[in-house]
Amino acid sequence: TELRTMPLVKKLAASQWSCTSGADGSGSAVSLELGGNGDVSGPGMGKRGRWGTMNDPTLGAACPVYACIYIDLGGGWGGGGHNDARYDAGPPARLTVMQHRDGEVLWKCTAK
Repeated sequence: TELRTMPLVKKLAASQWSCTSGADGSGSAVSLELGGNGDVSGPGMGKRGRWGTMNDPTLGAACPVYACIYIDLGGGWGGGGHNDARYDAGPPARLTVMQHRDGEVLWKCTAK
């Protein structure tokens, strides 16, 4: 349903990203893939999970409504695996992956 109705999901489905860890993007390099069916793989570590729209107005400017997705690599809400990613169309297109709620930047990603 999200693929048919959400512009951001349509834009990001089946996309591949090159990511570096840390707020300054100077850490290790890994790949992230957002599958067209809602599956996600990465970053690095061989983890797989799910992704989709993230529209939580309480996150404010850190993750604006209709500009963010969630990435769940296991653990779900509050389980340590749920992150938010803010999309910037660029150019180049970028994703900033943050820990849910505290907003700590984990990965800075650029479209491949």
